[in-house]
Formats: sequence, structure tokens, C-alpha cells
Amino acid sequence: MNIVQRQIASGPYDAYYRDGLPAFDSASNQTYAGFYTDAGYQNMSSFFGFAGVTLRGRIIKSYIQVYITEVSGTITLKLGAYAVHAPVMPNSEATAVTVLATLTTAQIDWDGPFAIGWNTSPDISTILQELVSDYGVSNSYVIIVLKNDGAVGNDYIELESYNQVPAQSAKLWAEWTYPTGNLQPLVSRMCL
Repeated sequence: MNIVQRQIASGPYDAYYRDGLPAFDSASNQTYAGFYTDAGYQNMSSFFGFAGVTLRGRIIKSYIQVYITEVSGTITLKLGAYAVHAPVMPNSEATAVTVLATLTTAQIDWDGPFAIGWNTSPDISTILQELVSDYGVSNSYVIIVLKNDGAVGNDYIELESYNQVPAQSAKLWAEWTYPTGNLQPLVSRMCL
């Protein structure tokens, strides 16, 4: 078994985008996901870029953890990942729209319940497995997206960002193993 644990390592690697009054922000003290009706209707999505991730073989279990500072309404969210080889964190409204249009086919519902403090997502192994199978993940970024999935009122969560409290920025956890019959782990140990 192999374990990967990563936390957001700097400010530009957690960000959010809203579409009603388009805006992209990677310098905010918080990120948001859901739907907000103030000053125009807005779908809000959060982006989390985890650096130096290597995943191979079969993903057994995985999730993200986020620190929530505000919960409003009935929240229906969807998790996905940026589905390209060598992903780059979005840095503008245009690149955020590109990421949202290029998510993994595998996406997971995360409809709560949500609470103030640390929250753990449902298992995202199918999302990470798609990245491994289609693109390979070797010492690269994995960009997880948390987006609105049908909420239409003031239904959103506010999440702590690296810029406000680095220790409360999003975390990724994944466990993976080589497929049965693959001798790579044995060969690696023999070469030590």
C-alpha cells in the first residue's frame, strides 16, 4: 500500500471563481462553493491544487478535507478534477472556465451535511483513478474542483484558504496499490 498526503502549499493553489458577476480570486482569505444571490446570481466553484502527487496502479481510497467557516442553506455540490496531462492551476476567469469545462467524467456528489470545522468528502477514488488511467500522475499537480450542483438560493459554503490560515487549507489523502502480479515494488526493494 502507498499513501499520499498533501495540503495546499501556497496561496495561489486554492482559489474560487463565480460566474454571475465573473470574478476569479486566488488571494482571498476564503474560497466558496455553491450558489449566491447577492449582486446577481452566481455559481461558485473552489479549486484546490495539490503539488508533488504521484499515484499509480489502483486507487483504494481517497478523499479531500476542507475547513468550513460558514454554511448557508441547502448545499448540493459536485467534486471533479481537472482532466488533462500536466494540469496547471487556473489564474484568471478564462482559465477557471477552461478547467470547469475539462473535468473528469467521474464526478462525486457531496451534499453534506456540512458543519463549521473540518469536513471530509465522500470517497473520490473514481476521480483519481480516471486521472491515473488516462493521464498518469507522477510528481505532478492534482487539481480538485468543488462546484455547485443545482443549488439556486443562498446555498453555499465558505472555506478557509491558505492565505488566511495555512494549517486549515484543503488536504488530499489517497491510498493506492500496484495491481496484482506487478513486480515493480519487489524490484524497487531489491535495488535498494
